[in-house]
Amino acid sequence: MKRELIKTGFRPVIDRVVFVLTLLGVLTTVHLWIQQNRGFDRGCLGITLSESIEENFDCESVLLSEAGTFFGIPNTVSGHLFYDLLLLLSLSLVFLDDKRINIIKNLRLLFIVGGVCYTGYLVYYQYFVLGEFCALCLISATIVSILLITQVFDRLLPLPQGAAPLRLGRVKNELALTLGLVALTMVLAVADIQYFKGLDVLEKNKADLAVIEAGKAKGIEADVENNLGNNVETPVTSQAPEALPKSEEETVCEYHKTLEPVEEWELQINARDPYKGNANAEVVVFEYFDPNCPHCKLLHETMESVEEKYSASVQFIYKPFPLWSYSIPQIQALYLAADAHKFFDMLDRQFELQQHGKGLTTEQLGSIADEIGMDGNKLMQQLQNKKYARLVLTQRKSARSIGIRSAPVVMINGKFIASNSRTEDCLSWFIEKELK
Repeated sequence: MKRELIKTGFRPVIDRVVFVLTLLGVLTTVHLWIQQNRGFDRGCLGITLSESIEENFDCESVLLSEAGTFFGIPNTVSGHLFYDLLLLLSLSLVFLDDKRINIIKNLRLLFIVGGVCYTGYLVYYQYFVLGEFCALCLISATIVSILLITQVFDRLLPLPQGAAPLRLGRVKNELALTLGLVALTMVLAVADIQYFKGLDVLEKNKADLAVIEAGKAKGIEADVENNLGNNVETPVTSQAPEALPKSEEETVCEYHKTLEPVEEWELQINARDPYKGNANAEVVVFEYFDPNCPHCKLLHETMESVEEKYSASVQFIYKPFPLWSYSIPQIQALYLAADAHKFFDMLDRQFELQQHGKGLTTEQLGSIADEIGMDGNKLMQQLQNKKYARLVLTQRKSARSIGIRSAPVVMINGKFIASNSRTEDCLSWFIEKELK
């Protein structure tokens, strides 16, 4: 006769609710990780919502802030590990006797209380410090709060008198149910990942098709010009200027096709913005960059050549735009260097030492400060005190308000330049057009 497993501490209803909520937490953290890696290009939740709803959330700013990490570990990772641990504890209840069940449940309750305290801090930080909210973070906070309520009920409610032991058959059924739910969660998580990968492929195919169609259209226009025997000017639109110059590869200088021109672009000029050139110029070129972005480094080299040509008649404003949380201390160091009139020295060295994927350490930034004539120890102390961290996120929020979601970006008098037109020749042509 098979031995019966004494399970009077196992509450099927409550423990199943806890298990399902924990699985929802796993799915939430996976979805948050996916959206963070995409740069939240489809909004905070990864789906198209109305602008009025999206304006209330800025997940990226929250995750890039000081509250975006837990002891140096990104919240997407630490949150996922938290739910994984709760899953293991909940799954172990199926195999344990009454005495050990109580130990595991007390341990699970302890972790959940810790999770509630941490999510409470995150909500406080979002509301009172950042003034921004992460929708998926709030969903996770709600899940943890409900978990705590279920655990309080589980601990306070007395066990039913004369509770029957859970036989081996029931154990197998309970195990099959929990493993089935885990398998379903894994399928949903993989489907979530594959769905957004599919979107990337679809968008790439659409872009390739657009290039092909544009090429066909150019061929037709060329035939018309040859037949007429004269030059035909390209019609002027908000995205394509007249008499567009072409390179040897027949690449047309273009404005950005999706970023709309900014009418009140002067509002983007901040008193703390480092700049070169003529401060009173009517033509202003904005360069948005991340010091850890390889493409930003290449663009910066191009921009330096353009600046040399137009420094007397154009103002060039530099706008650091953090793409990753590890870029924030480097941008803080840039603003600290600006206080000592060393912004460009600091920026050049950061680009030279660029370590894409992890960024520069505080010690490296301190060494750069010493190299360029600043006090490295003082700079490291200011970085530890988060000086200018708030400014970095405020500037980033301002850039996002005009549609910027990535870097590098070049804007000339409110008009965004297409990525394939960020060449010295095209940028010079756009500036000349504004100077007329």
